[in-house]
Amino acid sequence: MKFSKNNNGCLYSEELEQLLTNLSPILVEYIKHNENGMKKTLNYESPKTLMNKLNFNLSQEGCGQTEILDDIVNILKYSPSTFNPGFLSKLYASTTPIGVVSELLTAVLNGNNHIYLASPVATLAEVFLSKELGKLLGYDPNICGGVTCPGGSASNNLALLTARNIYFPYVIEHGFCLSIDLQKQLNFKPPVVFTSMSSHYSILKSASMLGIGSKNIISVPTDIYGAMDPQALEDQILQHIKLGNKPFFVNVTSGTTTMGVFDPIDKIYTICKKYDIWLHIDGSLGGDMIFLKDQKEKLMPNSGFANSFTFNPHKGLGIPLQCSFLLLRDGLNIVKNSVSLNANYLFHSSDSPNSDSPSSWDIGDSTVGCGRKPDSLKLWLAWRYYGTKGFAERVQKAINHSLYLSSLIQKSENFMLFREPVSTIVCFWYIPSAVRESVKNNATDFTRLAYPQEFADATKKICEHANFNSKISIDYASTTLSHNGSLIKIPEFFRIPFNSPLVTNSFIEEILVILENTIKTTISTPIADRDINNTLSNVAKRSDDESSKIPQESKAGWSGWKYRKHGQFW
Repeated sequence: MKFSKNNNGCLYSEELEQLLTNLSPILVEYIKHNENGMKKTLNYESPKTLMNKLNFNLSQEGCGQTEILDDIVNILKYSPSTFNPGFLSKLYASTTPIGVVSELLTAVLNGNNHIYLASPVATLAEVFLSKELGKLLGYDPNICGGVTCPGGSASNNLALLTARNIYFPYVIEHGFCLSIDLQKQLNFKPPVVFTSMSSHYSILKSASMLGIGSKNIISVPTDIYGAMDPQALEDQILQHIKLGNKPFFVNVTSGTTTMGVFDPIDKIYTICKKYDIWLHIDGSLGGDMIFLKDQKEKLMPNSGFANSFTFNPHKGLGIPLQCSFLLLRDGLNIVKNSVSLNANYLFHSSDSPNSDSPSSWDIGDSTVGCGRKPDSLKLWLAWRYYGTKGFAERVQKAINHSLYLSSLIQKSENFMLFREPVSTIVCFWYIPSAVRESVKNNATDFTRLAYPQEFADATKKICEHANFNSKISIDYASTTLSHNGSLIKIPEFFRIPFNSPLVTNSFIEEILVILENTIKTTISTPIADRDINNTLSNVAKRSDDESSKIPQESKAGWSGWKYRKHGQFW
């Protein structure tokens, strides 16, 4: 039904009933046709083609229900289907049925979670969820607190902002542009942040937002597996202390976005405690391991000592995008005292607040924004629906999927793992047949650091063709690791993160079949006259001595690879 100009066409309740009645079978049919994995995850059209196929024009008069339903069908048709188990290119997947319902509920409420009176239930849910998540992490639930943020990057940013204002309290008034006299008066020392070279780019972005500066974000080397090197961290901290700087924040990654690797929290915590540095854990990807006690103890030891922790249930737990928490070991007031401006038009704190007064439950003044979607309801309803056990089973299933694909790759002639999966991400290469025997016979964690750029070229070509012509959507990535002082760029590899419980072992088997069929149609007959066997053997010999340095590759590929003829590798 179409509204008249004064919006008096019909009651909202009637109009919503009509829309949902017509829309419900469309959505259910859409999910049904995708969850079996038989269809392509994306009907790709170029931007120009899509603009011609769809009507993006906005008219003076509304189009009404019929055309809107057509628009919705087209949106579904030309958007990636996250309900398809073949959607394996990103760190999230579809939500769940209760997730769809919870998102609809937040839309119906259209509440703002800044003060208790605007969102009473969502406020209580946010408080209790933060304490329950904190308890799983290792925090004291009687002390800890938390707040939802619009994504993991925002959670990391709020953690860094809080630490900055605690260690440099004068910055709220003066900023970092201080006169020489004021620098002396305040005993100013340039702020320095440390984060792994494999960490998320949000830390670097936050540095520019908060006036810290990208040059004061120190990229700490990793080991050859991608985890932060604690000794390198301490060496750099000492170096900056000698330079007269103030190290105040260390960002630890629990689940790197490229390989799902976990930095050693226990060793890094000891260093942070020694030098009085705020320890933050970015658990945006791997934070859901807190639901598995054995995995948490193995991958995140001493996580309960961290000052703050970012957790994204919209990744591993299937909560609708977006839903992110920043958890604080010492309670939410530590953030509020750092960022609150006490806007009186909104936050009416009582002179003698008590635990049952509405204002004592207001959360919004502990964030940098004002409008806040009640994202806590989405996690709370899902947790109520599936239970802690249900979440744990989902996370364990994702781990099992990564291990199963890993086992298939190890048995495959065409593919080889870059690293054994640590959590839920599998990274691997297609190995051209011309070098397959040499590569497989000499494969070690060290020789894998020396593979040429040609491996990346094959990966990209296969990936692009598979995404446009098959029912899976996958991605590739590269990473930079360090070994004995050398930075080594690893050529792009296939990177498959597991998340969706709709994935089955039989579908995982089909992934490799699809890739193998893609190789047959995209990769030509290999050139057999490559004299690289000796090179591979030499790399293997050098890797026996861990003190030796593996050469860094050039832009065109690692210079140690020698060819008799130039040309394609495959």
